[in-house]
Amino acid sequence: MGGNRALLAAPELGRAIRLFRSESTATTYLGEFLLAEPPYYRADAADRNGEVRSVLVFRLVPEGAAVHDAGDAAPPDVQVPEVLPLEAANIEAYALSRPDEPPIAVRREAKLVAEYEQWLSISGNEAVRHRIPIPDGGYLYTDVFDVRTEELIEAKASAARVCIRAGLGQVLDYGRFIDHRSKALLVPTRPSVDLVELLHAYGVNVIWPTRGGFLRLDA
Repeated sequence: MGGNRALLAAPELGRAIRLFRSESTATTYLGEFLLAEPPYYRADAADRNGEVRSVLVFRLVPEGAAVHDAGDAAPPDVQVPEVLPLEAANIEAYALSRPDEPPIAVRREAKLVAEYEQWLSISGNEAVRHRIPIPDGGYLYTDVFDVRTEELIEAKASAARVCIRAGLGQVLDYGRFIDHRSKALLVPTRPSVDLVELLHAYGVNVIWPTRGGFLRLDA
């Protein structure tokens, strides 16, 4: 917990939680706050150096009067996945939802997704992605959803076993929240026969690029 421990332990220690807002050279005292229940959730956010890290987001409610404006309002409690445009062309935006993957892998996935989106558009297919709220707080972000075929697709930077296994777990997880007709893994090369059989055992198709477009092996 690091320095966050003092905030979490404030009620037990009898300490008041006082909130300030600083903008440029001005600082405004907003008032005294209490921890909500649950007091925090985990999320991914970029630090001052632009690196994505796992952070604790504390949930605070005012104790009495407090200074606030419209921007302070908590976002609505969205219980269903939200449809978002693909962000593969924007590497930094794409990376924000993948804090646990190496930057090189993220860039490869973004390039692969962008190429697949372009290939889909040739045949008139629309591709989007989803932001999924999870019960413990925070969000999951999918890679590709083919609107016409209703196929839920997870992209991986490699067809190596470790990536295939990770991608399989992700697409099965996302499939619990997203209505879909089929699931698939999008990889840069055709996986080995053994790994294709693994994916097919769970009803997951395989898609990979070729010179003429993309090929697929359906489960």
